[in-house]
Amino acid sequence: MMQRKGVPSLPFLAYISGFVLLAIILYSLTAWWMQSQMQRVSQLAEQSRQVSASEEMKKAIKQVMLVSERLAVQLSLWDETHQQLFDSTYYEYWRETRIRETSHVPAFVSRAEIYDREGRNLYPHPGEMPQNLPQTLSYLRTDGTGKPYLYYFHPISSRNASEEIIGHIGVRLDFMVTLRDMNRMLHVDSESIQLELEKNLSISIPEITRYMHYQTLDFADTSQLEALMRSSSYRFGLVGVMLALFAAFMIIWLMNKPLKRMTHYIDARRSGDTVHQQIRLKGRIWVRELEILADSLLRYQRELEDTNSHLDQSNKELWRLAHYDSLTGIPNRRAYEEHWRELQTVLAHQRINLTVMLIDCDHFKAINDNYGHDVGDEVIRKIADALNRALRDGDRLFRIGGDEFAVHLLNTDQEQAGKLARRFHENLRQVDFGPLGIREQVSFSIGMACASGQHPDELASLHKQADTAMYQAKRPGSSKVVVFHDALVSSDGFPYHSRFVQAVYRAVENGDGIRLHFQPVLAAQQGGRCYYEILCRLQDEHGLIMPNDIFTVVDREGLAVEFDYALLDHLQRLLERNELSLEHDLAINLDGRTLLHDEVVSRLTRLEPYLRRQDKTLILEIGEEAMVAAMRQGGIQLQTLRDMGYVIALDNFGGDASPLHYMTEMPVDIIKLDKRLVQQLDQGGVAGMLGEHLTRMIQHAGYYLVAAGVESEKQLQQVLNLQFGSVQGYLFGVPEAEIDTVQSLSVANYDRFGNSPD
Repeated sequence: MMQRKGVPSLPFLAYISGFVLLAIILYSLTAWWMQSQMQRVSQLAEQSRQVSASEEMKKAIKQVMLVSERLAVQLSLWDETHQQLFDSTYYEYWRETRIRETSHVPAFVSRAEIYDREGRNLYPHPGEMPQNLPQTLSYLRTDGTGKPYLYYFHPISSRNASEEIIGHIGVRLDFMVTLRDMNRMLHVDSESIQLELEKNLSISIPEITRYMHYQTLDFADTSQLEALMRSSSYRFGLVGVMLALFAAFMIIWLMNKPLKRMTHYIDARRSGDTVHQQIRLKGRIWVRELEILADSLLRYQRELEDTNSHLDQSNKELWRLAHYDSLTGIPNRRAYEEHWRELQTVLAHQRINLTVMLIDCDHFKAINDNYGHDVGDEVIRKIADALNRALRDGDRLFRIGGDEFAVHLLNTDQEQAGKLARRFHENLRQVDFGPLGIREQVSFSIGMACASGQHPDELASLHKQADTAMYQAKRPGSSKVVVFHDALVSSDGFPYHSRFVQAVYRAVENGDGIRLHFQPVLAAQQGGRCYYEILCRLQDEHGLIMPNDIFTVVDREGLAVEFDYALLDHLQRLLERNELSLEHDLAINLDGRTLLHDEVVSRLTRLEPYLRRQDKTLILEIGEEAMVAAMRQGGIQLQTLRDMGYVIALDNFGGDASPLHYMTEMPVDIIKLDKRLVQQLDQGGVAGMLGEHLTRMIQHAGYYLVAAGVESEKQLQQVLNLQFGSVQGYLFGVPEAEIDTVQSLSVANYDRFGNSPD
């Protein structure tokens, strides 16, 4: 036994009595102090609730104004809004029907109107919106029933000159519905909010709070809580004293011997003396044995704690390394998969909504390659931090890939998940990557898939559906937040994740994989045009993708304009780097839908310096069907391009037997006969005769003729007899990746190509 110097041993009863007395004193002091603090807390809580409720209401009104402003700005930028200012023939239909169909206008907007430059309504009529633009562009007004509406007006700027105001857009919002829908009240009882205004009364926005009446949320009745605590303290005090006395009695009379035996048993186990493990102590039992027990337990406990501490630390570290990402400190893919299995087990027999959300950084590989892995790591850290700040209490963020993150949302419907996704996107948009040296805009795609809990088998495919939605969000022009729906799986039997689709998306988004091939167009007559037609291919890890596969995807996905822009940008890069020697003129195919956009003019304008430097011409070939479809607006664009020096060619003429009068309506210089029509020329009969007459008629009208698809000597001879200006086809050369600068592009020298038939 270890004897502590200067500390006498006392009877155990003395310690117990002192403990009971001290407990009673401490309890009395604590009860008095808690009562006084409870009263003080009640007063402070009431004051705090009033202040917090007032600030919350001001923020809620400000949020409504921000929503109104964003909505008005979106409508002012809408193409259809600009169309109404220039042609209001169908304005009433647009206002009553079309605007309700667009995703720009939520349900709480009851009316929208457009005003011209002079502030007049495009369709004057007695209604819910003012007939003329008011001087105050935002205010609150009650209608004849006393219901409050928020009116907000925003200028519409010209697309050609952002400082020119060509009109205004006005929206009318149900103020109370918007206030409740756009704000989550923590201190104000949203159901108690009232706006006491007379009928048909208008007030300014800052005056709204003067007329607002509401009740604060009281999470507990302070008086009842105080009474409950007082009653509980008395009961607990009585029970505590009784328990203390009973415990003292039991310890004094019943626990001393077992404690002593336990002490010897522990010492025997520690020393390995198995004989003394069974010894029972006899004689009087004093409190000193508790001291012996304390010393023995302390030594034994210290050894156990040291060992267990090392083991626990090692286990925790191993578990942390296995389940947490070392770069960001958030759960990793292994933790995600374990959590996913647990969710599937728990939700298998419960009807609880579950949403899987995947967040991916677009073009992260390019960032890593261009700026280095250190910058890439810092980008990942910033992304994780931005996402964590947007999470709700209880949500967990996982990093499941290099630049891919995931979130599981329990008991969350699609609308709530959508709000969180938009908050993610807004946080990510606000991250400043400039200090890292990144000059490009870093964008993100978010895919979501929701399961209602009604069918347990929905869970198994939820992650895959979210992945599909995320890739849909990466599409050019697509919303960056996409919720999975069945149409994303396939369209007309064409899987979205096909090789061709992915190749087209990469080309449209950042120009990856575009390869230009060139096919010669030979001069058939003295002084005829000779040039190379640019034909597009796509290169991926499996090889070249040919035009038929490319443009099947382009047409199906509606990417004709974006693909043309990517092709022009690629051509510009080649010219900038002097990787394309222009010994001859070039021709490039454009879709007619591209002509409907002013942007095509600016992109072609950027090519002019390189063409002028080598004194070459770029021929723009527009398909016959697309030319007809873009006849009105496209004609204006084509005339602009002709004035700039570009030559316009009507491609595939005769392929779809379109009316000839379209030729007179479009500003074209060259007409290229379709391959099918050229092949009919050497067939004789009615088809050949009609082809010859059509050819001569076009020539007499003053157009330059090019024959496409010439593949035999007989066809060539027929084309030469009909005085075509130029010819093109496999007889003279297939599309190649390089231009042969020594070739003479003349029919007389075509055998130098080595392609003449035997």
